[in-house]
Amino acid sequence: MLKVILHIPHSSLKIPKFFWDSSFLLHKTEIEEFNLAITDLYTNQLFSAQKFTNVQFEFSRVFCDVEKFVDDNKESMAKYGMGVIYTHDNHRQKFFAPCSEYKNKVLKEYYFPYHEKLNNVVNSFLQEMPCVLIDCHSFSKDIIMTEISKPLPDICIGVNNDNSTSQSLTNFVLKYFQSLGYNVSINFPYSGTMVPNDVDASHNKLFSIMIEVNREMYLDGDKKTKILRFYKKIF
Repeated sequence: MLKVILHIPHSSLKIPKFFWDSSFLLHKTEIEEFNLAITDLYTNQLFSAQKFTNVQFEFSRVFCDVEKFVDDNKESMAKYGMGVIYTHDNHRQKFFAPCSEYKNKVLKEYYFPYHEKLNNVVNSFLQEMPCVLIDCHSFSKDIIMTEISKPLPDICIGVNNDNSTSQSLTNFVLKYFQSLGYNVSINFPYSGTMVPNDVDASHNKLFSIMIEVNREMYLDGDKKTKILRFYKKIF
């Protein structure tokens, strides 16, 4: 028996008021447009399933990205100004220069409490049974920061090169989406998958895999005109 946990970190557009009380290098409208562009819109609905446990971050990744490393030296996206606290938008324009006091507040009141919640949920289930954590995302060609030399897939599967992602789990997800007629890639355009900070994956009881859905599969721009059709097909 397996417990499935849906991790949904980037679906919210919500930004706390004290963020807007800061000084910015771009107009508020530009930051709001960036927020809309980079949010994994409606993934909380797309990956909704009553039989699974959901862990969802309720704030925007523009304000605090809970999937990033706190240490910028460990975070590959920090060079683009997209670490835990974003300083640049998807056009590489700088819009924010947070002070250390601001960053500490975000980490203390938002980032670390969220990870504590995720750790507690995962560890509580691991005491009883193995778990699969599905890292739930979407992507758009408009926000990919690296150079893309080949067509984007319908579905991107992200895996880790260690015990946290089993080959059998990868094969199952790959064949499932292929059987529905989707073009699927592994670790392209994004790679890897979330493993909670304080969970030891070496015991082979926790397995994690990322599923990234191309926005074109379920959205028309930022409108969810196709989400129900896609949802019914995959579930």
